Amino acid sequence: MPTMGLPVSLVLINKATDPAVAQQLPAIAIALYIQSQRDHGPVWGVFTSAVRIDVEANLKPGEWSLIIADNSDQAGALGYHDVNSQGMPQGWAFSETAKQGGMTLSQVISHEMLEMFDDAGINLAAYNSQNVFVAYETADPVQDQTYVIAVPHDPANPDSTATVPVVVSNFVYPSWFEGFHQPGSVPFDHLGSLQQPFQLSAGGYISVFTNGGWQQIFGSQQSQDSYQPRNRVPRRRRRFEAPPPAALAAQSVDTPFRNVLGIHVPVPGAAT
Repeated sequence: MPTMGLPVSLVLINKATDPAVAQQLPAIAIALYIQSQRDHGPVWGVFTSAVRIDVEANLKPGEWSLIIADNSDQAGALGYHDVNSQGMPQGWAFSETAKQGGMTLSQVISHEMLEMFDDAGINLAAYNSQNVFVAYETADPVQDQTYVIAVPHDPANPDSTATVPVVVSNFVYPSWFEGFHQPGSVPFDHLGSLQQPFQLSAGGYISVFTNGGWQQIFGSQQSQDSYQPRNRVPRRRRRFEAPPPAALAAQSVDTPFRNVLGIHVPVPGAAT
């Protein structure tokens, strides 16, 4: 579990060269704060005390950072999270790589913020009934699912009714990692699309440690078939190296679902 009650001050550091990114970030910062305070924090116990935009040189002791750059420096990653040289949690999101992958920048930033909050040390996993370790990645299982947070167009004017829609990532709940829950007994993700622990959306995936190494399990055959570096949002730099698509193509989706994740009912649109 993450550190409960930890107040996180998050700094967005813009290194992207596209002026449009700088224009988007104020609304994204507000949306991230709302998502943390309203949606994610009450479930996971980690709240954002502030989200601000600044330069790296102005990071204060104890602050977490999320850097926005143009192109990924890690093959296949639209974003990832790690720790910086001071040992503090740090995320990355890549605006041009996200655009090429058909995802909004705000979705990638939200995705990485959530997973950074939920496993800041990149060292957590759940041990399930199938004797495998499931990585504590909370946006991967539903990475194809998003929702919109309406941000006031003029935050300084409380009477303004204009809003800016900001797309953010869905995320799973702690119950998703707890295999004792019966299907449908409790919520397993924010949007209510999953029915049981360790279930994946049709476009989701999760990393599992089995047979001596980390591998990806996909939510559907289509998701596996379309697996390409540009379509992969997160990458855990210290936990695993993603296997090449050629190796994944030889795996059966059905077998991992039932034997590795222990799924009892199929996800709509997923392999059965």
